Amino acid sequence: MLEMRIAIPRPAERLIVLRFCRSQPQSISSLSIFSRKSSSGDSILLGGNVVEDFPDGDDIKRFATASRYMVRRAAGFASAESGVGFFMLTSQKVIDAINEQIGYEFSAELQYYAIGAHFATEALPQLSQHFFQQAEEEKGHALRFIKYVVDAGGRVVIPAINAPKSKFKTARDAVKLSLDQEIHVTQQINGLVGLARKQNDYITINFLQWFLTEQLEEVSSMDSLLKIIERAGTDLLQADEYLARVGVRAMPEPPKE
Repeated sequence: MLEMRIAIPRPAERLIVLRFCRSQPQSISSLSIFSRKSSSGDSILLGGNVVEDFPDGDDIKRFATASRYMVRRAAGFASAESGVGFFMLTSQKVIDAINEQIGYEFSAELQYYAIGAHFATEALPQLSQHFFQQAEEEKGHALRFIKYVVDAGGRVVIPAINAPKSKFKTARDAVKLSLDQEIHVTQQINGLVGLARKQNDYITINFLQWFLTEQLEEVSSMDSLLKIIERAGTDLLQADEYLARVGVRAMPEPPKE
């Protein structure tokens, strides 16, 4: 018999324990729900021994899907049409902050598309390609956040997005704007981590670790690109050629262990 434990953070403070047979991962043998610890330090069993079988299949994803279904049902999820509140694996404050971050990521995507188009108009293909690629990465970041909100049981609400800046006096202005944007996004991710810590939301903290590593790389590469542009001065063809030959990484990747 195998066991999966899922902790739901405040304000609900529930512990859901799923048990299933190793030989039949698609079949949930039992489910128990515990409330927050009592004054004596013991957990209180609210309900359990829920048995439900799912269609046979050797794909382990079936068990993951089944588990999410059982957790949602046991934790009190209700349909949107019912108007009844529902449980999430994180707090509403964190979900709201992530929804706001989704808007920032899509805004960054549009800004990079605008900068890429600007450099394409100036006949600088490498700079243009670099920023179009950056735009796709920002879209990927937004989709990661969207998937997390859905998986955590929240509702995705994408805020309104302002039009990006599309005209720049110099190439340096465009790249400096990009660097400032990456620094701002890094501060926003740090803010999300801080909020998750206040909520004792370790699931979200773990999810955000990828973004912290990603932002270190994003800020570093954009800073390197700004230095390349500044050294090139008005000879942007030189900068474009340099990007084609070397790229923006200031240091080579460390050897793999």
